[in-house]
Amino acid sequence: MTPDPDISILVPTYNRAETLRRSLEAHARVRLAGLDVEVVVIDNNCSDHTKDVVASLEGQLNIRYFFEERPGKSQALNAVLDEGGLGEIIVFTDDDVFPQEDWLEAIVECSKRNPETNVFGGKIHLVWPDCEIPGWAHDSYVQLWAFSHHDLAETETVYPPNNFP
Repeated sequence: MTPDPDISILVPTYNRAETLRRSLEAHARVRLAGLDVEVVVIDNNCSDHTKDVVASLEGQLNIRYFFEERPGKSQALNAVLDEGGLGEIIVFTDDDVFPQEDWLEAIVECSKRNPETNVFGGKIHLVWPDCEIPGWAHDSYVQLWAFSHHDLAETETVYPPNNFP
């Protein structure tokens, strides 16, 4: 058995194989800075070619395929967490996220500066498809809750009460 990685990135997915492929290709461009990083793709009972997408990226990423038939993102994430064998740092993300190249370096540095903190969050900027965005989708409250837009501050800060990553 191999030792646990430094970082485990958990990516639950359901029937979005090509979106997942583009996201994983972006993950492959993230600098590892000497870290042992694994990407765990959690197939939440997909009926598309998700498993093939994961297999096609095995040479570009330290990637692990995990199948969870019970529906729901929470079921998928909890199944992997229950299995264990994950990194010291566990990163939760989605199958349509395109991280910046310094993403993991920033996570590790923030963890080192704040060893007493267990949960971190960061900026999430929306990338809209090439179509007309409906008027209601421009509301900042709607973007926060419906689309996970998240931009708390320009500098590192503590989350205010009742505000979570």
